[in-house]
This record gives sequence, structure tokens and C-alpha cells, in this order.
Amino acid sequence: MDKAKERRLNAVQATIMTESCVKVNFDSVAGLADAKQTLKEAVLFPVMYPHLFTGKLKYNIKFAD
Repeated sequence: MDKAKERRLNAVQATIMTESCVKVNFDSVAGLADAKQTLKEAVLFPVMYPHLFTGKLKYNIKFAD
């Protein structure tokens, strides 16, 4: 790997957040109840309850030409 690519890779890796460095939970964020609930439904629920999120979604969306 060339030096420039290695520097870019190191810069990106230095900014990646891991679970161990995140000290914020939903209770530490004041207000924004709707936004927090939406995040829970879209991100957490499928991970916590995968049996409820099986199958293929069918979208009936028609785009105008």
C-alpha cells in the first residue's frame, strides 16, 4: 500500500466510532420524542425482533417519466 493511501486509511479509521466509545443513549437526549421513536422503529426494532421483519416488502410506487 502506498503512503498516501495508508494515511487516508488511518485518517478514516481514526474517525470511526465503535460501540465502546459511544456514551449516549435515548434517555440522555432531551425531548425529540418523535425522532427517538422513529429511530427505534427503523433501526433498533429490526435488530431486536428480526422475526417480525422477515419477507420482502412490496412497494407500489410509480415514478413519473
